[in-house]
Amino acid sequence: MEIYILKSTACLGILFLFYKLVLENSSLHTIKRFFLLGSLTVSLLIPFITFMEYVEVAPMVTQRFTESSVTMAEPIAARASPLNYLPYILSGIYVLGALIFSVRFGRNMVRIFTKVKRNQTLKKQSIFHVLLKHPVTPHSFFNYIFFGKTAYEASEIPKEVLVHETAHVAQKHSWDIVFFEVFRIIFWFNPLLYFLKNSIKLNHEFLADRTVLNEGSELSRYQTILLDFSSASSVPAMAHSINYSSIKKRFTVMNTHTSKRAAWLKGLLVLPLLAVLIYGFSNTQIVEKASENPTISTEKATPKQIEIYNQLAKKYNAVPISERKIGWEDLKTLENTHRFMNTAQKQNALPFPECLAKNKISWEKEYAKEYNIGAARNNNKSIVITINVSEIMVNGKATTLKNFAKEIDRATKGWKTADYKAAYPSVLVAATPDSFMEKLDAEFRKTEYFKSNGGESIIPTTPPPPPSPMVPGSPYAPKVIEGENDNAPNIPPPPPAPKVIKGVNDGPSNIPPPPPPPNPLDHIIEMAKKGATFYYDGNQISSDKAIEIMQKNKGLNIQTTRSGSKNPQVKISKKPIKVDSNKNMGKINAAEQFQSTIISHTESIKYAKQLAQEGAVFYWGPHTITANAALEVLQKDNKLSYTVNNDGFNKPVVILVGC
Repeated sequence: MEIYILKSTACLGILFLFYKLVLENSSLHTIKRFFLLGSLTVSLLIPFITFMEYVEVAPMVTQRFTESSVTMAEPIAARASPLNYLPYILSGIYVLGALIFSVRFGRNMVRIFTKVKRNQTLKKQSIFHVLLKHPVTPHSFFNYIFFGKTAYEASEIPKEVLVHETAHVAQKHSWDIVFFEVFRIIFWFNPLLYFLKNSIKLNHEFLADRTVLNEGSELSRYQTILLDFSSASSVPAMAHSINYSSIKKRFTVMNTHTSKRAAWLKGLLVLPLLAVLIYGFSNTQIVEKASENPTISTEKATPKQIEIYNQLAKKYNAVPISERKIGWEDLKTLENTHRFMNTAQKQNALPFPECLAKNKISWEKEYAKEYNIGAARNNNKSIVITINVSEIMVNGKATTLKNFAKEIDRATKGWKTADYKAAYPSVLVAATPDSFMEKLDAEFRKTEYFKSNGGESIIPTTPPPPPSPMVPGSPYAPKVIEGENDNAPNIPPPPPAPKVIKGVNDGPSNIPPPPPPPNPLDHIIEMAKKGATFYYDGNQISSDKAIEIMQKNKGLNIQTTRSGSKNPQVKISKKPIKVDSNKNMGKINAAEQFQSTIISHTESIKYAKQLAQEGAVFYWGPHTITANAALEVLQKDNKLSYTVNNDGFNKPVVILVGC
């Protein structure tokens, strides 16, 4: 609503400025009358105009869901947002203003018709002359013309005055005033309306003056009459009076004649003006259109994802649609899995549990709120952008491609240069065509965020999945030796498995002994060289103090965040550093959280189990092992650890290393 009001006000302001500069002093009074009334209508309609922009998307697209963000040191907890009273206050002010203007309008109408009822009325054809008991400047409203009784009966009213007021009645100028007053009741807060009303009434005087002069009245005599009546008593607010102000301007316009050629030129200028207003203040809606040559995706949802989807679909389909409300975590899981299914999987799966629009809970909005709360708790700025095919949301608020840059600038208003560089942006992209992402990136480059962040874009691109450990080029693939494992014919068989030695390598899958572990003290020294900020049990300490503490007690827990930035943060704690991945699903998964944290052996087992539940693939050197085997090895050897990567399809890759 706020955007609509701003657009409507801007349109009306531009049209009124055009009137003042181009039309007001011309003699095109009839055209000016309809232009002023049309400006009110056009300013209301243009913001409603919507143009369709069609974007080709394949019927089946591989889901892309990436996050460009830095792992936070603390879990982002949901908080109940405080009640926002501002909308209620603004609504109350608007209703009060509309009520005041309605009462004012009604009171003016009652006063005029009370005059008609209480005073003598003479009918002259279709016009009524109302004779008031006290002296008054002649004025008109609808079919009534009001005169002072004494002057009227003494025939002291000039013929020019009668013609002037009759012109107001015949040309139905009062309908313009009533239309405007009703419009002002609704949009009473628009300051432009007060200037527009004066212009409408002044143009009515131009029309009546022209009628008088066309009847044959002498210009100098008529101007003298206007001056004589200019000092008379006041008249009702909505009535037309012979003594209406701006006498000097009326005299100027009486002596002005606009040629037909000039009239055509002024009229033609209205067309490009309307085109500019429609282009600048209309809306653009992006419509998805199936590609004529779609690329069918070979990817599909995993059995585990299908199982979870069917469980949630069964749960919510059992609830009547009128009462169905889907939590944002469940809704996100349902939507993501459903997008990732191929045609056969969708046919075999349970129907998607749709719900009424009023009952839908936007997971993007909830996610943005919780993410920004988490960033604020760490005294950091943040912004959340979600893109789903062609639907864009900034901090949980829907926007369009056209308004994307403006929404980013609005969300980051008041940020300093340091805030842009240290911010925690979160960009989530799902099933969006590259062509649309390119347009979005072009819009993002117009933002202050892009300019203040060294030209670094936060619009993510999907990295290709890492090669399988057994594919040449993978960092974990065995070295290719000519004549042995280069896939040439007649290569010798691979060497036999190593001899199993009890207590050394007799774990699952005949795992060879691990390499030596990384040293936590070395990690602290490395972070100190990078200029990291250190904390010990919540209190900030120097790098020398952190090294001293680690030298004395090597059993402490360490958590490092923003290790790739210029200012990493390292937390050292006696207690285990808890990272609850269940509360952070869709924000920071267990793999990402574990990757920047050095934790105790007990927590290491806990996260390994969590990774196994997420469908992680476990490796020992170039060989894969089962999740159960990996867990068994980790439980037996408290000096064993692992690193976590991602295969590009939201499946963690866990590589066991010595510790």
